[in-house]
Parts: sequence; C-alpha cells; structure tokens
Amino acid sequence: MNTRALGLALAFIVTATMANALERDEREDKLTVRSGHLRQGDGRESMNAIMLEDVLHPDLTEGEMLQAFTKVSNVGANALGFDLDGFNEDGTAIDPTYLDAFQLLKEDADYRWTHLLCRVLGEFEDPSHEARLNAVRTAEIGRARLNSS
Repeated sequence: MNTRALGLALAFIVTATMANALERDEREDKLTVRSGHLRQGDGRESMNAIMLEDVLHPDLTEGEMLQAFTKVSNVGANALGFDLDGFNEDGTAIDPTYLDAFQLLKEDADYRWTHLLCRVLGEFEDPSHEARLNAVRTAEIGRARLNSS
C-alpha cells in the first residue's frame, strides 16, 4: 500500500512541476520593450542578430532557410535579421506570398530556438511619410493575420 501511495505522490509532484514549467514558458515567451530595455518575461534579454539580405522571398526553400540559420549559428548569434519586402508602391498592401514565406521562416526559427528580427522599412523605396506609415500599418495587419492562423 505504501508503494502505491509513494508512486501516486511522485506522479502528482512530476505532473505539478511540468504544468508549472509549461505555464512559465508561455508567460515568458513574449519579447517587450520596457524603460528602453528589451525584456523577455521579467528579465532583460539580449539579441545578437546577424542581418542577411534576400532571406525572405516568395519561393523560399528549406535549403535557403538552413543556410541562413547556419550563418546565424556560425557567428554565435541568437537572432536572424532580415527585411520585410513585398509591399506595393504606396505601402497599403503586401504580397501574401511574402507573408507565407515569413510564416515558414517563423516556424523554422521557433524549431531552432532562434529569434527573428524583421526590419519593416528596410528596402521600402517611397520616401513619403504617408507611404511609410501605410507600410508599417500593413505589416501589423499581416502580423495579426499570421498570429490568428
């Protein structure tokens, strides 16, 4: 009888510990900026990113993603930086194939425990304030669409 009670107690302790760890992971997963510092959960976070050109494009392949993440790990970085392309001229729309490629890149980065640092206005050619503001709004709408799917 004592063996059963010990087994049940041990199973309960392991289950409670695992549930607590999962809850903590979800809570600490989001990156925020508070008081001018990048934070993940309650602690400060640092990102060592390597910026790569032409990473995000509509026909992104697994091999290209592997090469990009290999370059990141070769230099000891923990983040991949890239430009978000695919905007129309006035910034009011983005080509959905770029968002699909972004989703693939995000899934691969999550698998590799690597951050993504996306520069929205990197190669955006229209210098007008309104077009650049439109591009930022369009990127936010695209981000919300990806998070809801």
